Amino acid sequence: MPTSIGGLLCYFAVVCLFFTQTNYVPVSALLFVLLPVYPFLSQKFQGSFDLAMLSLTACFLFSAVVLDPKSIVDYEFFRRDGNVFVSWAPLLLLSRVQYRIDVARILRWFVVVSAVMCSGLIVAWKLGQLRPGSSEFFHLFYAHNAAGGFLAIACGFSLALVHRQNRMWLWAFAPLLAGLVLTNSRGSILGFGLAVAMVYLVPKRLTWLVVLVAALSSVAVLHHGYSKSKGIVDYSDAETWNTSAELGLGRQHTILGRVYGLWPRGIRTWAKSPIVGTGFGSFNDAPHHYSGWNGVLMWSQGPKIHSDGHAHHSYVHVLAETGVVGLALLVWFLSCIYKKILDAAGSPTVRAGLLLGFWTLVFASFTEHRIVTPSNVLPFTLMLGLMLANANALGGSKVAGGQQNPGELHAVSG
Repeated sequence: MPTSIGGLLCYFAVVCLFFTQTNYVPVSALLFVLLPVYPFLSQKFQGSFDLAMLSLTACFLFSAVVLDPKSIVDYEFFRRDGNVFVSWAPLLLLSRVQYRIDVARILRWFVVVSAVMCSGLIVAWKLGQLRPGSSEFFHLFYAHNAAGGFLAIACGFSLALVHRQNRMWLWAFAPLLAGLVLTNSRGSILGFGLAVAMVYLVPKRLTWLVVLVAALSSVAVLHHGYSKSKGIVDYSDAETWNTSAELGLGRQHTILGRVYGLWPRGIRTWAKSPIVGTGFGSFNDAPHHYSGWNGVLMWSQGPKIHSDGHAHHSYVHVLAETGVVGLALLVWFLSCIYKKILDAAGSPTVRAGLLLGFWTLVFASFTEHRIVTPSNVLPFTLMLGLMLANANALGGSKVAGGQQNPGELHAVSG
């Protein structure tokens, strides 16, 4: 067993990783409670990656404290509005330690456990023993979108094994993919499909172009929805509204509700305070009341509500609450993560799985608030954190290209 802080963190992270199979019990999020040990971690500051991560964290935390100082000691805040801190805590901690650990082996066992559990749960669901009467597969999660987000990341890990190691791993990929489809989580399915295309079909030199096209397409949809609904729907005085009644769109529909309701609400909020937003956690604080200089700097003065209400679009949500400053820091942080995955020493299979997970989160966040959701993000950040802890150790001993000395390897079994 390890005796260093870094080793203990890595072993605890492995336990948390295997508990990401469910959010019925919050074991997977427990690394968050160890954030106080951050100042005692020995790994040196790693340039732009650490700077981006700390800047984004500081921006969100400062905005939250200014909006509502009591939120930082409120369990419901970290469970709802502030769950981004829970989701990204593993990366904050594990990227600052050095410990040699067989991440590829951990990934294989994680896929095995995930596939076996998913297969059994699908059978139980079909037999009416799990969520009887439900037309959607919930796995072991409260919401079908949470299940879809988890399974999309697990699919990415298993597909990396199929592609990089052996096609026999199709036995694991098949039930995970089936589970993902059965959740009917459209954002998760879309995100995973686009991630596969990005990793296996798009040349690396064209990555920036695909992301630009996706961003511009989203902007076009946002502009259309905002223009059509402007002056028709009052987003300030009610937390919910009836899209069909107010816009004459016929049967109320999830996608229409976002295009003509939630997303325009986010744009309207951002327009009130474009530089720093209206305060981290303020999007769902309805009825909305603001004070300040309209169009320059306005701050939410409404009730402080910690709920699951969000923009169903991570980038719009961040823009509304923290302005262009927050969104710019988020984009910078994501670009640093992408570069870190590409450059880190270690297993090519792990890198491929993390790239699939990364792009799944990036694309799914155009229609959902996936970049902060623990059920979606924790499998990714825990695996990435373990890879970085291992890469830090490899770099410190000048081991190149991920070639590890088996005699010096601290392996973790599933």
